[in-house]
Amino acid sequence: MDNPTGLKVKFEVMSKEEQAGSIAGFFGTFPSKSMAQYIIKWFGLDIAQLKGKSEQQQYDYIFKIISPLYDNAKKEMEEKKELFQRHWDTHQSSINEEFAKIFDYEIPNKKCIGNVNLNPISPRYIENWSFDLPHGYTASEAFSISIHEIIHFLWFNKWKKIFPNWKPQDFECPSFSWLLSEISVDPIIKNSELLTKLTLKNQRAYDYFYTDKFIDEKTPVEIFRKLYSENSLDQYMKKGLSILNKNYEQTQNLIR
Repeated sequence: MDNPTGLKVKFEVMSKEEQAGSIAGFFGTFPSKSMAQYIIKWFGLDIAQLKGKSEQQQYDYIFKIISPLYDNAKKEMEEKKELFQRHWDTHQSSINEEFAKIFDYEIPNKKCIGNVNLNPISPRYIENWSFDLPHGYTASEAFSISIHEIIHFLWFNKWKKIFPNWKPQDFECPSFSWLLSEISVDPIIKNSELLTKLTLKNQRAYDYFYTDKFIDEKTPVEIFRKLYSENSLDQYMKKGLSILNKNYEQTQNLIR
């Protein structure tokens, strides 16, 4: 792992402080997102200790809640870190080759960090090429989520070349650019025999992308799979963003 050729993934166990910070990050604007509500339910958090509180107060409360949970799960997290690493390393070389074909550029020599932790959500951090992984995942689940998140990193790396006036907020919810990246994980995987074989179907995109009607009674996945199959990735990105912008109200309904 010290001399990477192409993209390498290193799994690590986050510190208790880092995990509390990661979880607290979902409560900056309380609690408008379904993910924040999911975390509240998962940990049995007291809403009164979060709503209307400062970021520091939210962090302190969450740190107090997860501290004993972290101590109890530390050994398992260390074991899962090793398990996830072995599973990933088995396919590392072929995945880099596949990503180079998909994104049509040389995959950068980059170390990507998979943070094994208590968080039931898997946020990714574009700036430092890292993402969170729940320690309760199986090796196959962790592998699928890792593929999903790495697609985002490589996607936005290419996006910067196509849209040179990009801004950091383009890569986060509720930007339409962010939404397109989330929808596009499915067609990218589906059009790759290798990635289709290696990933779990239920972890490729949000469930409602397969069920909610978007345009002409078709789901987002139906529309964007067709678009992806008919265009180069550069064209797909441009046309995909145009579709979302032209159907503003319907697109807004997909942001959750």
